[in-house]
Amino acid sequence: MATTIRIAVTMNIRAGEAFEIAQGLAQGNLPDGSEIIVSYGLGNSRLGGFEAPRLLAAGEADLAFLNPSPVTHMALNGLAPYTEKIDIRNLAVFPSWDKIAFAVRRDLGVRSLEEIGEKKLPLRLSTRGQGPEGTTEFTIRRVLSLCGWNLEDVEQWGGSVDKVPVPSHPRRMEGIEQGAYDAVFDEGITGWTAEALARDMVLLPLQPSVFAAMEQLGFPESTIPKSAFPALDADVPALEFGGWPLFCRADFPDDLAYAVVKAIAARRDTMPVDGECFDMGRICRDTEEGPMCAPLHPGAERYYREEGYL
Repeated sequence: MATTIRIAVTMNIRAGEAFEIAQGLAQGNLPDGSEIIVSYGLGNSRLGGFEAPRLLAAGEADLAFLNPSPVTHMALNGLAPYTEKIDIRNLAVFPSWDKIAFAVRRDLGVRSLEEIGEKKLPLRLSTRGQGPEGTTEFTIRRVLSLCGWNLEDVEQWGGSVDKVPVPSHPRRMEGIEQGAYDAVFDEGITGWTAEALARDMVLLPLQPSVFAAMEQLGFPESTIPKSAFPALDADVPALEFGGWPLFCRADFPDDLAYAVVKAIAARRDTMPVDGECFDMGRICRDTEEGPMCAPLHPGAERYYREEGYL
């Protein structure tokens, strides 16, 4: 019987993945007369971020992407900002290696985020501006609150907060190069962190109490390794921010979940990914670049096991 699958997506690379999945489904994995609808939201649209699981819960979409992976844990367990549990399952977690970094000018002499609040430093800060539904802004604000201060405090102390829409926005990169910022707090660290370190910034480590609180929301403790950024003095304890889960409701039909993953496999040679190559064996298991923070849908798991990926 003909069916309709609606995929909600933001960000160019995820739209590319969604269209590849649609192509794979069209190659004999769905009955004749079926429809595949890809809804592409621009920027911070409601099709991504915290709103994506709510779209599934409301029946407005069947599949969706979001970043980072821990948000699926938050939705599944009804943790802030969710007020009720949303029963979702992963079909795949597309790899995207990332962390949240807190960079400050070395000559400020601070060793922690807590010290910034204690000294009430009037920072010239660059961070993300996504609004209440933005996962990056939410995470940064939550970390700062655990350290005893917030973005509004910076302005009250005489500083400024420059909010950019994407991590490597030209205004930020120019500001880093010209020394216009005292601090940069963001994810997308492969795009801006090396430049910040080259301009004599340092990365502040998060404290055990912050990691413990964030782990309750599903965010794993991780590190920003010196191997990735040679300018670092050593590995820096940081918050994991990787992974783009493709997920569905728990009641999504098993045969359709199986068909979606089969479609991914069919298009794996042309599937756009972060990194050098696409690996079916890594999108179905917990990895650093793709944390599996919600269970696999049983239909998807069946395909992975039949093909030897699990």
